[in-house]
Amino acid sequence: MILSKVQIGEEKLTKAFSESNVIPRLKLLSEAGKAVLGDDFVSIPRFHYSNGDMLDKSFGEEAQLLKHINKQSGLTGEINKESWLQSVARVRPAVARFETLRFMSEALDNAPMDLSVAQVPFRPEDSWLGFEFPKEYDGKPFNIKEDTVALAHLGKQARETKGLQSVLILDEWTEKIPVDEEITGVTYHYNQPNAVAPQAVLVAVEPTNNGKWDWDVLQGVLNDTIRRSRSRAVEPDQLMEHDVLKILLPMTIASFDVKEANVSLDYLLLNDKFMQVATNAKLQLYTKWDKN
Repeated sequence: MILSKVQIGEEKLTKAFSESNVIPRLKLLSEAGKAVLGDDFVSIPRFHYSNGDMLDKSFGEEAQLLKHINKQSGLTGEINKESWLQSVARVRPAVARFETLRFMSEALDNAPMDLSVAQVPFRPEDSWLGFEFPKEYDGKPFNIKEDTVALAHLGKQARETKGLQSVLILDEWTEKIPVDEEITGVTYHYNQPNAVAPQAVLVAVEPTNNGKWDWDVLQGVLNDTIRRSRSRAVEPDQLMEHDVLKILLPMTIASFDVKEANVSLDYLLLNDKFMQVATNAKLQLYTKWDKN
């Protein structure tokens, strides 16, 4: 006897309802969903919004989110949302299936299934990222400096942020926001007679927290790296000639916090003894480096 998907799902549900232990019960419920909807189906338990206040603001800002595209296209928000859904359905199979289901539902019930849009985290006077957005935001070039989720949701229940929620995610994807201009370059590789692998790699972190590199900042990082490398430099022949310099290995330059608020190294403990040994050996400890 071959059981249908629905029959297998019903059997799993019957066993789940008779199971008193929570973990096996959840497993049976999950198996019931997969029996009917396929192995890729992931069931999500009911939950409470943890950012209800932010979502309330986002759900109430649809008119603002569509303001720019409505002005650019000269169409209403409903038409723009419909156009977006149809264009996405051409390249996203899950959205295409939803679009077909939507057509059938509206034809049979004569009740529209209109999508709503929102965006988190909330920004005042923002624009929805699914459409063309303005060139400027708050007097600066339009930019997204943190992970932003553009939501297209169906049903009034999604906007109820106080009670328990359940959700069915139809599709999700990640995109990069295009820019008007890109700096590109052409490069080619060739082997010099003395070609060798790089002996050092400089990994730098943008220090100004502007979200992008600036040429002057990058140049400053490189110059500072060179300056620090020279302050640490001790040549091998110097170590061979003056044995006392071995105590400098590895050569280190470090800041010292007199207030003891941060972790730091205090070299003053060895300073007097080293200076005495160096003076007796008549060592030239360093020469002043002229950056010019």
